[in-house]
Amino acid sequence: MLKSCSYCGKIHDTRKSCAEKKARQKECQRQRSNSRAKIFHHSSRWARKSKAIKERDHYMCLCCKAGMGHGKVYNTDTLEVHHIIPIEEDDDRKLDDDNLITVCRVHHEQCENGRISREKQKELVTESMHEENSEWGGGIYVL
Repeated sequence: MLKSCSYCGKIHDTRKSCAEKKARQKECQRQRSNSRAKIFHHSSRWARKSKAIKERDHYMCLCCKAGMGHGKVYNTDTLEVHHIIPIEEDDDRKLDDDNLITVCRVHHEQCENGRISREKQKELVTESMHEENSEWGGGIYVL
């Protein structure tokens, strides 16, 4: 049956979904996912994990530390913890240490928009985790 579509305004078969309807449904799903991520970012679990990641990274932006910014300046202001693989893509990895990196606000924006690749972010996290383990010899000590 032909009918005027409430999504695109065109007349087409009601048994078929138009591209506009699919796009709006996808956007609604993304917004629901974003709201779950927003709720998580205000939780005590995230506050504890974020603090632990900053401690692991010695309260330094790992991108600045790697010389990806303004020479040898280590930015310790406005530090944020960034999800390399966003919560929207993989909710199960939201608290994984190897998916979280400490960055300054400038580098956070660059990570978000892809100017700093996920591969590079993962590399920096791996180095930081390796430094943390080698700092104490990687062993467990009993006093």
